[in-house]
Amino acid sequence: MLSNLRFIFRALSKSPAFTVTSIVTLALGIGVNTAIFSVIDAVLLQPLPYPDSSRLVELQQTSAQIPEMAVAYPDYLDWRANQRSLMDIAAYRMDHFNLTGDKEPERFRGVYVTASYFSVLGLRPELGRAFSEADDRKDSEPVVILGNKLWKKRFGADLNIIGRKLVFNDISYEVIGVASAQNVTPENTDLYVTFGPISDRPPLSERGSHPGIRAIGRLRPGVSVAQATADFDVICRNLESQYPDTDAGVSVKVAPMIERVVGMFRPTLFLLAAVVLAVLFIACANVANLMLSRSILRRKEIAVRAVLGATRRQLIGLLLIESVGLALGGGLVGLLLAFWSMDLIKTIAPQGTIRFQELHLSGSVILFTGTISLLAGILFGLIPAWNMSNAGDALKNAGGKSGTTGREHQRSQSSLVIGQVAVACALLVGASLLVQSFRALQRIPLGFDPHKLATVDIKLAGVKYRNEPGQPPKKTEMALFYQQLQQRLQALPGIRSVAFGLNIPFGGDTWTNDFAITGRPDPRPGEAPSAQYSTVSPDYFRAMGIELVRGRTFNAEDTLDKPGVVIIDERFAKRFFPGEDPIGKQLNDNARTGQRTQYTIVGVVRTVVHDTLGAEPSYVQYYMPVLQSPEQISTIIVRSDNEPSSHVPDVQRAVQAVDPDIPIFNVQTMDQRLANSLKTQHLAMTLVGLFSGLALILAAIGLYGVLGYSVIQRTREIGIRLALGATRTNVLRLVVGKGMALVGIGLAFGIVLAFILGRLLTGFLHGVGATDPWTFIGVIAVLSCTALLASWLPARRAIRIDPIHTLREE
Repeated sequence: MLSNLRFIFRALSKSPAFTVTSIVTLALGIGVNTAIFSVIDAVLLQPLPYPDSSRLVELQQTSAQIPEMAVAYPDYLDWRANQRSLMDIAAYRMDHFNLTGDKEPERFRGVYVTASYFSVLGLRPELGRAFSEADDRKDSEPVVILGNKLWKKRFGADLNIIGRKLVFNDISYEVIGVASAQNVTPENTDLYVTFGPISDRPPLSERGSHPGIRAIGRLRPGVSVAQATADFDVICRNLESQYPDTDAGVSVKVAPMIERVVGMFRPTLFLLAAVVLAVLFIACANVANLMLSRSILRRKEIAVRAVLGATRRQLIGLLLIESVGLALGGGLVGLLLAFWSMDLIKTIAPQGTIRFQELHLSGSVILFTGTISLLAGILFGLIPAWNMSNAGDALKNAGGKSGTTGREHQRSQSSLVIGQVAVACALLVGASLLVQSFRALQRIPLGFDPHKLATVDIKLAGVKYRNEPGQPPKKTEMALFYQQLQQRLQALPGIRSVAFGLNIPFGGDTWTNDFAITGRPDPRPGEAPSAQYSTVSPDYFRAMGIELVRGRTFNAEDTLDKPGVVIIDERFAKRFFPGEDPIGKQLNDNARTGQRTQYTIVGVVRTVVHDTLGAEPSYVQYYMPVLQSPEQISTIIVRSDNEPSSHVPDVQRAVQAVDPDIPIFNVQTMDQRLANSLKTQHLAMTLVGLFSGLALILAAIGLYGVLGYSVIQRTREIGIRLALGATRTNVLRLVVGKGMALVGIGLAFGIVLAFILGRLLTGFLHGVGATDPWTFIGVIAVLSCTALLASWLPARRAIRIDPIHTLREE
């Protein structure tokens, strides 16, 4: 073995062009596989960063009307009291917190949690203590656990932070702990507080309300997800019988927590894995062809070994060692390429997803690279080794001057080229379909004009906007704030229009309400329709560029002391008022107890795409005037003829002129919000496009290499043909014809593969068919032109052969 290794090293060092070309080709194929596996490893394969995380589950309420909805807090309390399949459950709800005090007011991303939250996850704070049940009662003193990042960034990792008082949303909280750095559920959390002090406030105290709460649990040992689901089904049916008005038809979906974190990325990553494996196949085929072409130079060596007693098995082993050595060299270079590509992948990956940002060359990634390098070495080395190890052929041809190779040799090379072209054809069709789909998504009518729009979020927090526990918010004070803010914003120079609203398009949230149509029979419990709602200022539709279809928009007269009004979208009108004019009709909040709130429809506007491009909207939509239904959270929208982001400082000054304790946050343009909504599709399109382009280049190089070596091997034959009267055109046709014949067969197989791949891509496509004929025609044209160029270069060399020189050598 050592003797063979020394010999192979010397032989490869004497053929630097072959060695470098093989290693670089393999490095490209192995490198892209390593890069994508590192993504799969970080996103799909790594467990959540919690002890025994496979037992963590998420619980979500669902119904026939709303497949996915947040959890009602009273229902969560009943779940916890009655369930038997989980060790414990916890609830949490994301919120915004304004920190005021010694510095400028600053907004942080916080989360309300139950006392069981940290114990369910199996985490302990880095400093201080976790929440106790005493901290989660409605009469408990407000306490806070700081996120690790906030502790380090704002407080310089102060070890004496425990016991300090901090003011969040005008409430003084005592710091009792600092969370560990690994706590990433929910992601990017800055602080944690308990539900207890607000648990008796609406909407948290209302069983029919679902205010953004999620629930998690830890399975008992030996209990499966299916058993837990059966347990909660019994609880849900009991709640339905107790509270038919709010819990009719409501069930609980129990799923592993890892699914919520990574489930949406799995199809895209599996697609990328299939693509890079195809690229590796093309790279291996290229190197196999190089080795087959090089075998003519090694016939004497193989013959000598055969004469000295080497068996075919020993010859195959020697040649496989050489191919594996090349593959391991390619693997090392590929590992470097994968490492250098990780920053690019992080850049184009969906932002805000921690697992994508944790890409690194872990031990499992290095092991994968070594394994795939070894398998690749065997894969591309086996065919050349089998052909070259035929001792009889080697002895027969060792002393001859034949410039041709055997038919088996030629068939092997031709088969590899055909396979390369077929795979490249399928990949290019898939990439073209994804590109067209992405462009179609970008061209979807949105119902509004997203260009030249800047968005800025604010949250009204503090005692001036909040009544005592158990009482509703101070709507009069909030309406006054928005009224004053609107006046200041409208006075800003250089702004075409300005407005604000809750639940704007592509904001990341979905706010819904049940409703009923006044004058029609009440929907049965659990069957009330739901609509997505927004509270907006009078200029909202003009600022967003949303067209009014009929009726009117809101005005300054739509205030708290006036009858409630709403504007509905076209889908709402077509679904609930088909063939009739909805203007003047009334909606109500479908309240089962107390007096119902009535709203009169005063306008109909175009339907707006709210969150998912290319998908049918999940809900109809209606709008309410902000001065009648003010909310604590709102988004300021600025439309300008120049760069809208340049007005953000003016907006900030206007907000703090009305209330100096309110910071702005989440500053983005609407174009950025749209781009973020397409990040997953952009990741798939970009990487599949890059890899398909790489596959095309490798396939062209493979074809060029085979034809180039064929010309070298057929020099004597071509010289004789020319001497006997063949024209240069005949020779050109001979070489190019062979190349195009191989490509034609490869395209025939490639079209079949592309049809199969197109069917598998159906879930990724929008606005283009999986068998779009123009895509196939375009790919065939590109591959044909590329193949023609790859064939013409060796043919050009062939027609320059001097027949006199060739015959003289003979």
